[in-house]
Amino acid sequence: MNLVVELNWLHQKPIEIVRDWRHFPARLRQGSLSIGNFDGVHKGHQVIVRKLVAAAKSNGHPSIVFTFDPHPLSILRPESAPVPLTTLSQRANLLAKFGVDVMVVCPADRSLLGLDYVQFFRQVILEQLSPHLMVEGPNFYFGKQRGGNIQSLSQLCERHNIGLDIVQPQEIDGQMISSSEIRRFLKSGDIENANHAFGHHFGLAGEVIAGDQRGRTLGFPTANIGNIGTLVPKDGVYAGWTQIAGHKYATAINIGAPLTFGQNDSRVEAHIIGLDQTLYGDQVLINLQQRLRDTQRFQTQELLQEQIRNDIAATIRCSAGVLKST
Repeated sequence: MNLVVELNWLHQKPIEIVRDWRHFPARLRQGSLSIGNFDGVHKGHQVIVRKLVAAAKSNGHPSIVFTFDPHPLSILRPESAPVPLTTLSQRANLLAKFGVDVMVVCPADRSLLGLDYVQFFRQVILEQLSPHLMVEGPNFYFGKQRGGNIQSLSQLCERHNIGLDIVQPQEIDGQMISSSEIRRFLKSGDIENANHAFGHHFGLAGEVIAGDQRGRTLGFPTANIGNIGTLVPKDGVYAGWTQIAGHKYATAINIGAPLTFGQNDSRVEAHIIGLDQTLYGDQVLINLQQRLRDTQRFQTQELLQEQIRNDIAATIRCSAGVLKST
């Protein structure tokens, strides 16, 4: 089954999603192909994607990203599986932003993961995807127990007259940009370096759920974000923005427990500044720009309200540049 993801916040050309690689459409064969998780679609991924898209356009062929859902480690070693940085929908939106035509979503199962690298190349790449060109980084591995590497791929591509473009990894201050490094930034609350490595703002996607209405009582109503399937950064107060119905709103985000009220259950609460409507049941994407401070316990409700006002003012200043682009 194929479908198209509509890009309601990027206004880009829709990306086609193929969910069954075993019946890959013949009209999409002979394209430019890259295989990987592409979690976060960070700057390292973006270099590969730009090369992929440029090559596809020059040859008049589709650009194709083949990715996995869930992550292979969630099947092979669940205890070691990384928490995702992006939902599948976010990944599709970001890839579309850079011009990718097709995303193949491959269900990671034991039958696929049991293929050695030669079998994977023959059954998946050669017989189904049939690319004209592949674009990968030098640290590319494929097949059972990561048995195939970029040298193996180069030999197989040459044997079957498939072009191969190897893209060098991107670095920040001598450190290679990777999804693992970005996770470390987020877990420490370093949203600025995370965003720098992403090349875009980190987004928390989830569903607006009912809360305890305390924010409204304080005069600052919040959207409580639940069912978040990605990594949540270190507790703290963050400045960011949210796009709803084509309009961007400055957003103050509190991640953590409401300590002033003696509660210890961590939550994500977003005060979407200037939005006067309920969003219960809606899916939203909260973009984080800057970490303002740690969470803390206040002695009185009045002190808490004063701090929230300061946080809102700081959020408006921080998001001014983003809001101007609306």
